[in-house]
Amino acid sequence: GRFTEPGDLAPIVHWMTSPNVDVRWRATWALFRPRNPAAVPHLLTLSKDVSPEVRFWAVRGLVPQLVDQLASPTLTRDIAAARLREAVKDTDRRVRTEALRVLTAYDDDASVAVVVAELDNADTWMSVSAAETLGRHKTRIAEIAPRLAAASAPTRPLALRLAAVTPLTQLAPPLALDTLTSLLGHPSVYARTVATQALRNMGPLGQQRLEAAAKDPALKDLLIAPPTPGGGRAGGGGRGGAPALPDRPIEDYKRLVEQWIVPAYSGAPNPRAIWTTAKGEIAIELFAADAPLGMEELVRLTESGAIVGPAFTRLVPNFVAQQATIPGANRLRDEVNRHGLLRANLAWASSGLDTGRPGYTLGNTPQPHNEGDFTSLGRVVRGMDVVDRLELGDAITAARIVK
Repeated sequence: GRFTEPGDLAPIVHWMTSPNVDVRWRATWALFRPRNPAAVPHLLTLSKDVSPEVRFWAVRGLVPQLVDQLASPTLTRDIAAARLREAVKDTDRRVRTEALRVLTAYDDDASVAVVVAELDNADTWMSVSAAETLGRHKTRIAEIAPRLAAASAPTRPLALRLAAVTPLTQLAPPLALDTLTSLLGHPSVYARTVATQALRNMGPLGQQRLEAAAKDPALKDLLIAPPTPGGGRAGGGGRGGAPALPDRPIEDYKRLVEQWIVPAYSGAPNPRAIWTTAKGEIAIELFAADAPLGMEELVRLTESGAIVGPAFTRLVPNFVAQQATIPGANRLRDEVNRHGLLRANLAWASSGLDTGRPGYTLGNTPQPHNEGDFTSLGRVVRGMDVVDRLELGDAITAARIVK
C-alpha cells in the first residue's frame, strides 16, 4: 500500500482468500491505496467479505473515477453505486460510514437520496459524513439546501451543525446566517471560531452579521478576534520547518531509562492511563519503554491537571478522535517504534518530524499509511466503545496514571 504507482496486482490478489483476517485486510488496504482501476473488481468482491475489517477498506476503493477508468461493461457506475447503497445498511458501523463517504461522490438520484436521508441519522459518524460533501451537488440546491438548514438547527449535535453549515454557505448563504450567528455564542471556542471564519468568508452579508454581533451584549465578549496581519500558526511548521529541540543533559536520559525502560525489560507490567469522559472511562496501556520522552510528557500533563479540559475538536468518522492542543504542552521528539498505528492507538498530533505538541489522538481504525511518521505511545485496552462514541466538544474530565 505504500507503493502507490500502479503495478502488478497478482502478488496482492494472492492473499485475498487468506484464512487470516489480518492478512486479508492488509491485502485489501494494499489494493485500495494505489487507486489502480484494475483493483476495483477485486475490491467489489472483497466488499462482501465476512470480516468488516476487510469490507470497510474494500468499499473505500469503489470511487466513480476508478470505475470510469476501468471502462468495464460488467462493472459500471450503476453496479458500484448499488453495492455502496447496500453497504450503507451494513451491520458494521465502520463499513456503513466508509460506504456512505464514497457514495457521496456519486450523483445519480438514488445515491443522492440515500446520502440526504442520512442527515437524519442519530449516529453522527453517518450524519456528519453525509453533510460534509453535499456542497458538491450544486445542481440540486433546491432539494439539498433546506435539508442542510434543518441539519444545522440548534437542536442537532454540534458536529453535524458545523458540518452542515459549511456546504450551506456555498449553496444558499442566506440560509446559513442564522445558524452561524447562533454559533457565535456557543460555549465551544472551536464552534465560535468556525462560525466567525465562515461569516468573514461570506463577504458583506457575513460582515454585517459580525458587526451586529459586536453590538450585542450577549455576544460581543465571545467573538473571536481576526488573525493578526502576517501571523502564522502557532507551534511547528511543515515537515522539517520547526527549530531544533534543545539538547538535554545525559542525566535526563539516564533517569528516563531507569524509570521506564529498565522496569519493562525486567518484566514489570506496562503502566496505564485512565481517562474519564462524559461517554465513559478509557483505559490505555502505555508503551513507556518504547516512547519514554512521550511518557514523561504524558505524566507531566496528567499530574499537573493540564490534560483535563481541552476538548476533542477533531473527530473524523472511522479515523481519529483528536484533542485540542493542551495549554503548556511541550513540543516532542518523535519516537517511532514497532507497535504500529492500529485501531485503538494513542499518539499525538504532528505536522512533521519532531513538531508535535499534545493534544492526544486516539485512532478508530488502522493507519498503516501513517506508520513511521507518528509515535505509538499506547493502546486502548478498555473503553474503545467510548472512543467510538466521543462527540465534538467532549473532553477528559479526570485522568490518572496507574503504575
